[in-house]
Amino acid sequence: MKQLTRLMALLLAVTLCILPVHALEPQEVTDYFTEWSEGLDEIMAQYMAEHGLNESNFSMGYLYTKTGEYWYYNEEKMMNAGSLYKLPLNMRIVDKVAAGERSYYDYVDGMPLASAQYLSVNLSDNDVSHALQRYLVGYSSGYYRAYRRELLAYSGWSEEEIPWQFLSSNSASAEYMMRVLVHLYGESELYGDLIAYMKDAYPGSYFRLYEGDYAIAHKYGMTENFLHDAAIVYTPNPFLLVVMTDSVYYSEQRLGELCRMMTEYTLGLDAKYEAERQAEIDEAEQLALTAEAADLAESELERSVAQLAVLSETAVQTVTELAELVAFSTLRLCFP
Repeated sequence: MKQLTRLMALLLAVTLCILPVHALEPQEVTDYFTEWSEGLDEIMAQYMAEHGLNESNFSMGYLYTKTGEYWYYNEEKMMNAGSLYKLPLNMRIVDKVAAGERSYYDYVDGMPLASAQYLSVNLSDNDVSHALQRYLVGYSSGYYRAYRRELLAYSGWSEEEIPWQFLSSNSASAEYMMRVLVHLYGESELYGDLIAYMKDAYPGSYFRLYEGDYAIAHKYGMTENFLHDAAIVYTPNPFLLVVMTDSVYYSEQRLGELCRMMTEYTLGLDAKYEAERQAEIDEAEQLALTAEAADLAESELERSVAQLAVLSETAVQTVTELAELVAFSTLRLCFP
């Protein structure tokens, strides 16, 4: 079966007449994180209590891209990442292609690079992914640590902050994977092919178990007792989600339920901010109407003052004329 999938990928690659071209200097990704999303505190506390999720077996990260609101639980806990590593691995290769250090005309494990990346990201092929690790950093005996250092590009860690497990083993945390997703989302055009592979991967499984209304670009990780998923969920205002589990009962159902819950939560945020936006529009319109009414009243007052001034001037002129007439009449009486 594996040989058949590789053959299909090779045939797919042969049909690609125009290979993807990316900018040589990817723009710096905006740091989306702004403020704590308080609405999830109570929701997640209840869900975790119901399903036995705690610091020993569960970590999670959520980010609402419209505002940068985020929520973490146990985000620094390092776990065996399973196949999650294949996402930052392939992102780094795209970076190298964009910088002119690698080429989509290269061959990896006997197939074009584009085909190898499809197998790694979409079908999570382990053999191809191991070949991609060596392709990224070279084929020296110490390639593994060099490859892991490449993955630090998205971590945000200083040299002193790097967890020892990260460099020496296939470990990751929810915080690290969230940073990977932030970079992926922030450079969606650069990583467009990878995102397309992720959207097509494993329908009806993991985060896509229950949520079918919105596209989900996800990369799962599974090994031994660990099951994780990391994704961009394309609600009207997309959100980023990472869930990592260790020996959790019905772990795939937990992934599916949490993705559905976060989708509903995100749609609630959409409605909240749309209501606030509409309220601001209504308030602005009311202020504009009030200002217009005030302008009209001021104009009317200015017209009234002008009219009063004219009347006053007329009255003064009339009084003057009457005074002159009276004076003239008095003179005539004095000199008959």
